[in-house]
Amino acid sequence: MGGWTAAVYTEEQQARLGVDEAGKKVVEGESVTAVGPAWTRGEIEAPAGEKDMGGWTASVYTEEQQARLGVDADGHKPEMIGGMRTIGPAWTRGEIEKPAGVKDMGGWTAGVYTEEQQARLGVDEFGHKK
Repeated sequence: MGGWTAAVYTEEQQARLGVDEAGKKVVEGESVTAVGPAWTRGEIEAPAGEKDMGGWTASVYTEEQQARLGVDADGHKPEMIGGMRTIGPAWTRGEIEKPAGVKDMGGWTAGVYTEEQQARLGVDEFGHKK
């Protein structure tokens, strides 16, 4: 998956169980199409960097690649959404310190601000000003 490994159903299992590679039931006559990242299709060079995601490692574009290719760390070109550019959390831009806590989100782990950080910085657990 370009930085992590997914468990998928084999072709034999898919045929026998009537599911797609993710295990979703396939309805007769319905087609399933999935497209991976642009670099897996030869549309852009592969990311040269890595980012620790706290349990897995993501492939990311280096700062040099981002500047040269005009993409973000995930390889996306900036898009206008609702008239505004999308940006990451304030701590990724140096506007506030990084969250020191973690929270189990039932399948993934979120970085959250500890109670001490919340009191000191005047934010909630996700860094939003109170």
